[in-house]
Amino acid sequence: MKILFAGKDKFEYHRTLVLLEGLKHFGDIEFELFYIDARNAKSGDLFRKKTADFDFVIVPAFRHRDVRWVKKYSSAPVVFDPLISKYLTRVIDFKQWYKAPMKYFLDWRALRSADYVLADTEAMRQYYIRKWRLKEKNTAVLPIGFIEKDFSKESMKQPGTGVFKVGFYGSFVPLQGVDVIVKAASLLNENLEIQFEIIGSGYEKKKIDALQKKLENVNIEYTGWLPYKDLAAKIADFDICLGIFGSSIKADYVVPNKVFHYAAMQKCIISKRTVGIQEVFSQNENIFLIDNHPQSLASAITDLKENWEQRLHLAQNASELIRAEYNERKIAHKLIEILNSFSNEKDKS
Repeated sequence: MKILFAGKDKFEYHRTLVLLEGLKHFGDIEFELFYIDARNAKSGDLFRKKTADFDFVIVPAFRHRDVRWVKKYSSAPVVFDPLISKYLTRVIDFKQWYKAPMKYFLDWRALRSADYVLADTEAMRQYYIRKWRLKEKNTAVLPIGFIEKDFSKESMKQPGTGVFKVGFYGSFVPLQGVDVIVKAASLLNENLEIQFEIIGSGYEKKKIDALQKKLENVNIEYTGWLPYKDLAAKIADFDICLGIFGSSIKADYVVPNKVFHYAAMQKCIISKRTVGIQEVFSQNENIFLIDNHPQSLASAITDLKENWEQRLHLAQNASELIRAEYNERKIAHKLIEILNSFSNEKDKS
């Protein structure tokens, strides 16, 4: 099988890197990258000739604007891996209602133009099918996963005795629920044994800064953005890792990168109870799920702090699950199976 990844993209986002790294393990699979310089007829003619030698063209995450052009000129079936819905993110999640017509159109045009669409969870797949009226047989679920060498077993370590560190990394956007974490920290502000570290920044930073100023938490360290290569070492220092706590629909559908990374690093994870998360993890088996309320989070942290055996049980089981079933080889193998199934469906029609 020959696969061409095509987009006006650097192909550096984690989701795409997992696929590219994973496909390297399969000798009977050839893949290349095609950087779209300009979406015009001249580039289109070159692209048409290029794709004549490939079985599938995959448009990577976030490249909604490329799909229509790719489909117009591609000689091979087009698979879109959107990862997000622009409408769900900007309009529903961020409540930027004035962007509704444009974002709705971006989703509709991209998802309806592709021959096939991937989703990272079944919940998101059903959203695409329901919202954009896609055919079930032309969609499939491909989890995000992680790259083993970036979160190696050698990087694992148990935090030293002393301060109990609760860590989070991610962008400050509604689905993350950073405000829930800050409010939970406020409830534990007098417990000097527990310290929080929040890594990241983004859209809601001013909101979080204002909340921090109001609550006057002394138990939170705000680190800002960290390079991807430094995440494993930072995660290794945490006693508990925090997932997502947003109240949006999108928060209910996704399993973010960070949760795979925490689990790979054998960490006890607390996150909001959602249909998306529960497609991969099981409550009290390899994760601790709660409602997205500050008091629930504060209680979970204090309870798990006092129960080392439970933390270890959750952490070890999470690591075993993710390393066995969601490493880059497994995800790439799943992609190959999906593409073969798409080929079979095409042959039947």
